[in-house]
Amino acid sequence: MLPESQFVCTIVDITDRKKAEELLLIRDHAIRSSINAIWLFDLDFNITYVNRSLVSMMNYNDESELIGKNVRAFLFMQNGIEMIRKELEENGSWFGESILKKSDDSTFHVLLWVNLVRDEKGKSICIMASFIDITDRKEMESVKRKALEQIEKNIEQFAILGDHIRNPLAMIVGLSSMMPGDIPDKIILQAREIDRIVTQLDMGWIESEKVREFIKRYYMVGSADTTGDEPGKGEAK
Repeated sequence: MLPESQFVCTIVDITDRKKAEELLLIRDHAIRSSINAIWLFDLDFNITYVNRSLVSMMNYNDESELIGKNVRAFLFMQNGIEMIRKELEENGSWFGESILKKSDDSTFHVLLWVNLVRDEKGKSICIMASFIDITDRKEMESVKRKALEQIEKNIEQFAILGDHIRNPLAMIVGLSSMMPGDIPDKIILQAREIDRIVTQLDMGWIESEKVREFIKRYYMVGSADTTGDEPGKGEAK
């Protein structure tokens, strides 16, 4: 207030601040409503934020049950945190498959993204991670792998049976030739028919070899490094 009923009014333009606040609200809503599970850690991997999808996927009732705890309690990875920390320091991000533990101690497979968050000056301020549940996909891969391995065994057995049939068949033909009358001719005729059928089976075996090679090439079934349970590059258990 000034003399003679006058006053001074100061106006500060806060348009940029309001826009920034609005943008933060939009981002916060997007993270909270995302179908992907999202969490934030401090630089020591203590949980500072989780969204609703993560709480639901891990069978918790409220985010307060997770916030403040270290992610080591949930990330089922051998030396996983150290590996991720090193990757973040070198490249700023880590991506791969992992296993998480739910509230009831059951586990599930996830595809995990971890990123180092920096401020405008490049200083590390926190870590952001998100994941999607791939348990069904992993189970289907396991079922498919076992089925293809069984096909491989069946194909090998298929080839062996042809030889097992021909060996006694040759013995039958040889012994029948020592018999009198026209019986040997009838036996040899039937033996030739059996041999023709086995030859057809052999042709099927040749085609099956192509299937076998296709299975090995594209599904790595039968190779020494495929067990269905071993983690690959960027993965850990």
